Amino acid sequence: MVRRPLPPPGTLQRRPHSSPASTAAPARGDRLTAGPGELATHLGLATTCGEFNQLLPSDTQWDRARLAQQNFMLRMWVIDQLGPDDKDPDWNPERLATDTAAVLTLAPCDARALTAHWRSLGIDQIGELRRYKNLTVHLDGGL
Repeated sequence: MVRRPLPPPGTLQRRPHSSPASTAAPARGDRLTAGPGELATHLGLATTCGEFNQLLPSDTQWDRARLAQQNFMLRMWVIDQLGPDDKDPDWNPERLATDTAAVLTLAPCDARALTAHWRSLGIDQIGELRRYKNLTVHLDGGL
């Protein structure tokens, strides 16, 4: 990620929500707006948040899933609030969907089939389903 400067305090403004990213679940409420030159500043703050997320522990399978989920949620929020950016892959909805699919260890149909009888599964399989759910919560329909 490219390091960008932080936005000055109190620079966010609201306008009515328009169109959400087509590959992700729409957020409720308003969309943030940025005046001329402020969009890069807001994206810089989001990039910095993503960089801080990468500093968290990633030793276990659960840590890695949490890091990925937080990264996906941040990217989805930025895409939804500030709009997609085809020039930067971090803020591109199609790239977000591709990155999400790349970290999943189960095919969607397999995960869906396992949910029908999750109570009879072993703890490892239940954990895998939970990580899958957490990693797809930002997409339309999730699991």
